[in-house]
Amino acid sequence: LIVSPMQVVQSLIDFMNNLGKLSDTDFIFFFTKSFSVAFSLFFVIYSIILVRQTIVLNETLTTHRTGFFILISQVQLLLSIFVLLLALFLI
Repeated sequence: LIVSPMQVVQSLIDFMNNLGKLSDTDFIFFFTKSFSVAFSLFFVIYSIILVRQTIVLNETLTTHRTGFFILISQVQLLLSIFVLLLALFLI
């Protein structure tokens, strides 16, 4: 699929023309959805980093609660994925 520069320019012009036709509630919905998805994605990335850090911590420090710490970080990762799915499909 090859797109010419004129097609890109025309689609941008069409996009800009359609922006004027949107109501205030459409703009509010668009920004709410955008920010919800963006921050949910950041939460998923943070949770992935937290799981990796917990694994590294448990390799460095040996405690009898290693499984508990990994469980808590994995639950947070599942929660963040759930929040991302909510932001994508329900909001």
